[in-house]
Amino acid sequence: MLRIKGHEVQKESQYPQHKLGEGADTVDGRVFRYGWAGESITISHLATAGVIDTALASQVVITGAKGDKHIDFTSGATTTTANYFDQGFAGISAGTGRGQNFKIANLPALSSSATSIVHLEDPIVTALATDSRLDIVQNPYAQCLMTATETLTPVGVPMLTVTTQYYAWFQTRGVAVLASDTTIAAGTGFHNDDSVAGEVEAVTEADLVIDVTAGHAYQNAGAQDISHHVFLTIE
Repeated sequence: MLRIKGHEVQKESQYPQHKLGEGADTVDGRVFRYGWAGESITISHLATAGVIDTALASQVVITGAKGDKHIDFTSGATTTTANYFDQGFAGISAGTGRGQNFKIANLPALSSSATSIVHLEDPIVTALATDSRLDIVQNPYAQCLMTATETLTPVGVPMLTVTTQYYAWFQTRGVAVLASDTTIAAGTGFHNDDSVAGEVEAVTEADLVIDVTAGHAYQNAGAQDISHHVFLTIE
């Protein structure tokens, strides 16, 4: 993990300076991940991973030999942009070779229900067969969003307002300043709010069933429409 200085996390770049998801920390214990903004993300607001395309689950494998760094498959009923899933993950969800997970080196544009290929960073360990099923997901730090969807995976809080399609560091652990949509008592956990994009609300017992907790209010209680200190526990 990189050791960085505080001022470095307050910058953005039009072009990537690190790998997506690369980790860094500061001497005061804060932890960050490098991400790519799919839309403008406001300072002190919670960013999440993108929405999963369910058509990219359980796709039929055509070939995938042991030692190869590519898998041929029939794509699901969807289309994608070239390179959109680079640095994401390709997993074998069923059939021969089930349980393998590969980092994606490159995924060309997909056409609906067409013969396709995904290039991998590492070789296949167990050969695949036509009963194998392929799932493809984005890197969680690719095309990050600022939403009011509670069930999306939280990925961090930026230290500046990040421009659409720019790259920046997102804080995932330690003391941060975060916008709240409700009163959150000190020590109480919180998750992504379901009404105001990027803000958080207190976790209830029912929330724990389906939502991901991102941290807890730190020392001071969080108040509506105010950005107070929190302790992030995304990782």
